[in-house]
Amino acid sequence: MRKNRMKKTICLSAAACLLVGGLAVGRAMAYFTAYAETSGGVVMDMGFTTIEPVEPVEPVEGGWIKHITVSNTGNYPCFVRVRLLYGGEYSVIPTLGAGWIDGGDDYYYYESQVLAGGKTESEISAMVEAPKDELTDGMNFNVIVVAECTPVLYDENGNPYADWTNDGITIQESQNTLPDQPQESQPENKEGE
Repeated sequence: MRKNRMKKTICLSAAACLLVGGLAVGRAMAYFTAYAETSGGVVMDMGFTTIEPVEPVEPVEGGWIKHITVSNTGNYPCFVRVRLLYGGEYSVIPTLGAGWIDGGDDYYYYESQVLAGGKTESEISAMVEAPKDELTDGMNFNVIVVAECTPVLYDENGNPYADWTNDGITIQESQNTLPDQPQESQPENKEGE
């Protein structure tokens, strides 16, 4: 008799647990299966950080000078760096303007951030030298200017910094060919002299 009573108690307890558990599961299922539908949308323009190297060329005695600045054509401020690529046949001597530093890694870094719509306030002057006896009419030099930018990031104190290690670097490459060396002017022959 005692066994029967114990069995009934265990069965009633198990049934009560199942009933309470079933109610809890039902409430949880109602929570997880609820949904709502919406319509409409908003156009969001996140903008980009893009740059463009500006590099007019000036012929000088014994070669050319490329005057290199970088314009920020994007929507956000950025930091820029420049690398010059050229063949080893002729020498290229860069002169860094105020705010440019040699990073020691073949790049020249502009220390200040370049605001959206702005440009570097100083330039890198790249003098392309060729021996005078080797200058010929129609001679071309190709100095490739690789300009890269990274968005301005801020540390926990609000100080801006550049992160050149991430994949967010934008590269703009220019391959302007330097113009022909100007010819020395020859006196004109006048008829009758």
